[in-house]
Amino acid sequence: MIDELADLVSSCKSECSRERCRPLTEEHTLCAKVDKNEYCPKSNVGSGCNQMWLNYDRSYVTLPPNSNSDALQTEMSKDICLQRPMDSTFKTISFPDHYSYTYYGSTSGAWRSFPGRDATDQKCANFECRRRPWYLDGISVAKQVKILIDTGNSMGIGVTGEYQRPLQTTYLHVAIDITSSLLQTLSPGDWVEVWSFNTSGAVSLGAPVNVGPYTDPNSRPELRPLDNSVRALTHSADPAPSDLATAITKSVSSFQSTATQTLKVIIVFTDGLFSDFNTTTFPTALIAQNRVKIILFKLPRNSDSDPFLLKTTLQPILCGVQGSFELLEAPATLNPLYAIRSYFSYLAKIHEDIVESKATWSNVYKSVSQELDAVTVTAPAFDKQGSLIGVAGIDVFLSEMESRTRSLVVADLSNRRRGTQPAPANVTFVCSYQNQSLEAAAPTSCSSTLLPADGVLCQATDTRNLADRVCCGQCSTVPPPPYAWWKILLICVASLLGIVISSLALYCYCCRPNNEIMF
Repeated sequence: MIDELADLVSSCKSECSRERCRPLTEEHTLCAKVDKNEYCPKSNVGSGCNQMWLNYDRSYVTLPPNSNSDALQTEMSKDICLQRPMDSTFKTISFPDHYSYTYYGSTSGAWRSFPGRDATDQKCANFECRRRPWYLDGISVAKQVKILIDTGNSMGIGVTGEYQRPLQTTYLHVAIDITSSLLQTLSPGDWVEVWSFNTSGAVSLGAPVNVGPYTDPNSRPELRPLDNSVRALTHSADPAPSDLATAITKSVSSFQSTATQTLKVIIVFTDGLFSDFNTTTFPTALIAQNRVKIILFKLPRNSDSDPFLLKTTLQPILCGVQGSFELLEAPATLNPLYAIRSYFSYLAKIHEDIVESKATWSNVYKSVSQELDAVTVTAPAFDKQGSLIGVAGIDVFLSEMESRTRSLVVADLSNRRRGTQPAPANVTFVCSYQNQSLEAAAPTSCSSTLLPADGVLCQATDTRNLADRVCCGQCSTVPPPPYAWWKILLICVASLLGIVISSLALYCYCCRPNNEIMF
């Protein structure tokens, strides 16, 4: 099976995927009804139109911001290649006469959606599926998060070439980038506080922030002051090692009582040059009493004789409180949310236990494909080792349904779990301490070297403007082609997600290390 999946990856160049903003000629599209086609000239129909050319033959891919379509990062190439067979599943659950949007967002940030629907370059450039409400509601648990950033003197050193960063980029810059990205993935009702620590101790960057609703997932105003404070951090001039133990003690003591049961998580970003822990001063009892999960991410250094800190007291003390340690992959830090995917796996598995492995309904949010408030049926997908690989979803527009179907869905909705899930009273913590590189544990028969250097995404061949490509029917002089019509029973959408996920799981465990970090 692994060899067959490796062949699927290696053949990716001959079967490129269509990027949402890279149009192709000779595509078979249908003139389908939508709520609003905002790209058509208003002069044609007055206030707008509700027909649009959609591609029901293949899905379209959207990359996360700041990605290069012609030089994809390895994790994106792999996900895009392995997800191509999902199109056959999408076709069985999508119907032109009752428009719905079916999609899958991977942990790498590659987003595959069906039916294929064009968009502006700006929308493609700014779309980040891992920050969308449906994605977060599919894995989220109510939580308090403390982020500890090492600002010791060594964090001001320039990173090595393996980070593939511009000159003058320091380890602190990388930690700041990851933290800034992480802040945008918090869910409504979460609490977050950021601390900096160095040899002088630990300092909070401000009072804990309570995250607000999804008014605009791309702009979280309540988090902006904290994000600005994070970006303004500088490294210490004192060359002495940082005092992580004090930072943990202070942050553990700062968790607050909340009306909703919450997870308590401390996330540490460091280069590993902190003072060794002392068993008599480390707050083991306080951590256990507050039921706090500590996740320590270490940035790799080129001249590191002990990359996994096995020669220090970290492993026995961290495992004594059922914490976790992971050495980040330097190139992966260019894709910050992918670099810390094990954190999202931790949340997703708790979420999955709470909902008993059933699909859940998201909070209401503004759809990117329709001028309507949407509710999305979501379900996380896991690989063979139990690590999160993405979230699948299907948009549900209640106002667009037939009355009988809408009544059935509304009745069922009241029995479904929705939005961010309250944390369980008892969470079992397990120590996870990485002691070898992920590359060393990867299966050799499905190496990332099989990935094509280019050609994963098709090159654009259609030079028409966007309006010409998407306007049809009453908005265009081009008559719509004939096509078949079916009826979709959206009450079954949750069970249909199982088809998407089982299809996905068949293809997405290849190339995952056997010792992928587990919490």
